[in-house]
Amino acid sequence: MKNFKTVLLAATMIAGVASPAYAQFAFPTVELDGVGASTVADINVKVQNCIGVNKDLGKSDNTTSTPAFSDYSPTTPAATNPSLICSAGDDVYNAGSTTYTSLYVSTGSGFGKDMWRKFANRFDGTAGKIFPTTGTFAGVTPWTNLQYALSESPVITTDLTDYAAPGQAFDNAGPAIQFPLYVVPVTMAYNQSYGKNAGGQVMNFNNKYPVTVNGVSAGGIKLKKATYCAIWNGTITNWNDTTAIFGIQALNGNQPLFDPITDNSTRWAADGAPIRLVGRADKSGATDVFTRALAAQCSGVVGNKFLNSAESLPFDYAASGNVDATQLNGSSNYKNIAYSAAKFAGSVNAVSTFGWDKNGVSCLISAVTSGVCAAGAVANTPGLIMIADGSGNVEKAIKASTGTALVPVNGAQLDGKLGYIGADFIAPTPGKTLFAAQLQVGTGAAYAFPTALNANAAFGTVFAPQSIAGSGAYNTTDARQVWKDLTDTSATYDASKIETVDRTKPAHWVNILYPAPFDAAGNSVAVKTLANPAAGYPVTGVSSLLTYTCFSSKAKVHGIANFVGYLTGKVVKKNAAGGTPSSISLSANTFSGTAAATLGVLTKANITTIPAGWRTAVTETFLQKKTGALGALNLWIQSAQPALASGTGATSITTIDAVNNPNCAGKTGA
Repeated sequence: MKNFKTVLLAATMIAGVASPAYAQFAFPTVELDGVGASTVADINVKVQNCIGVNKDLGKSDNTTSTPAFSDYSPTTPAATNPSLICSAGDDVYNAGSTTYTSLYVSTGSGFGKDMWRKFANRFDGTAGKIFPTTGTFAGVTPWTNLQYALSESPVITTDLTDYAAPGQAFDNAGPAIQFPLYVVPVTMAYNQSYGKNAGGQVMNFNNKYPVTVNGVSAGGIKLKKATYCAIWNGTITNWNDTTAIFGIQALNGNQPLFDPITDNSTRWAADGAPIRLVGRADKSGATDVFTRALAAQCSGVVGNKFLNSAESLPFDYAASGNVDATQLNGSSNYKNIAYSAAKFAGSVNAVSTFGWDKNGVSCLISAVTSGVCAAGAVANTPGLIMIADGSGNVEKAIKASTGTALVPVNGAQLDGKLGYIGADFIAPTPGKTLFAAQLQVGTGAAYAFPTALNANAAFGTVFAPQSIAGSGAYNTTDARQVWKDLTDTSATYDASKIETVDRTKPAHWVNILYPAPFDAAGNSVAVKTLANPAAGYPVTGVSSLLTYTCFSSKAKVHGIANFVGYLTGKVVKKNAAGGTPSSISLSANTFSGTAAATLGVLTKANITTIPAGWRTAVTETFLQKKTGALGALNLWIQSAQPALASGTGATSITTIDAVNNPNCAGKTGA
């Protein structure tokens, strides 16, 4: 699989010029820098390492980690469906060379959006905002700007206002770009062990309906909507719940969940295992997806705290016991500030006084200094959510089963944690061991596990803005209505808060997934929303690529284009001249294949990418210079540097980039 080159199609995606089929094209050396969502941090680094040079995942506490590799190994490799050994650095970008490099720091979506729009270094050294200094980041200077961010929380009006402010992103890198890239189930993940008995033996849940994914045991405790709404609102607080119809035991075939070997019915009936909830301390896109789903799905639940979507959980400073989580993450919203619907998912407090530090130890949040617990404490706050900084630390918190993670109760030590986290942090993702619940589909009797296929089913048939349904081709007659700002929605029609879909508006590329329930005349209409899908896994969101129109070099233009192109299957590649065999192609299944014999890199991590129609819409809008009405909008990404005229030393790169986007005139580029 060595000696690969990328087909000129990758270049023509940018320039919109004709090329001979399978012409070879060597790309220049490039490094793409990115920050943002921790929900997809592991899988994004895996993708980047498959495309180019293997690098560590950076974390915002100055450390790094090396995600477990996920090679593409079809059951029957062929010339048109070859293996891709990502773990060996056998990249597809340019023949195993050092041509393509990508560094990504898992900071959380809120930080990612902040650095993207400010176009400035936001690593100020406070907790959760420290640039990594270990592993492959050793010696790397903190970035003054980046080429992309990833975020599960959508761009809103204030983000775009900041983006356009003097001296910030627009002045440097031109118009903002946002579009969905990864489709992400946010799981309700649990530790299979709920504690130890009086003799120190581990007690494991006895799930009557276990789920196996890709041959790996992955959990599968069933939770109905009414059940998980009650759990996260604090009215079901123990795994021994016997509430009729929607109780945990009822959903487990009326079989208690206790371990029949190391536990017993008497102890279980008396004490069970308290449900210890874990969530995010930072401004989080996973929290945005999670709260958006609960606001839509739990609205009829008595005492529901989840009123709207936000990057932070429902919170009240005084009612929380004066929680200040800024020592867990410097930009955390959990501190003494006035309630704001844009910042919090509700005003009735859901946050515990306890948190988890970066070592996976629980303590009072007031005992945390620079992300570390000064002193451990036994934590058990039924019905409230303990918080941790980033998905990696949520994972540690759920997995922790020793020391302060266990609560002594009548001779036993009990755990029982449940947290929300991206699906690439659960089994069968390579290197991951957390289990996940299967959740009720729609209002029916079926339950769905957070897999790529079920995420696809939830995403459904919603099509991109100004598109023809199915094909994704540009369509000026698309009259669907969207909210201008997803933090400002209402069941009552208000023309000032609603717009007709428009590809030139970055917010619309995500807002169309949660459309306004009105037509252009203001009449109420039924709409499909990803927040409460009728099919598939019910807590599904998107991780969007936030990037720029103008880049400082053509190498960066092609780097971004090929990152998106390879991932979505829009870039064709053939073996380089002289390679063996000469007919090898990068398979369409490499990243998103779902069949058992062709499991893609994303699929192995329970993640998928946008459907075919969306891929067309993204490509023709941002990765091609189109003619006609769409081309006239000048939405395509381009270098801010002037092209060289033919005959003046122009390389093949500058020749195909002969036309620059006029929106990049006078810009320095990202």
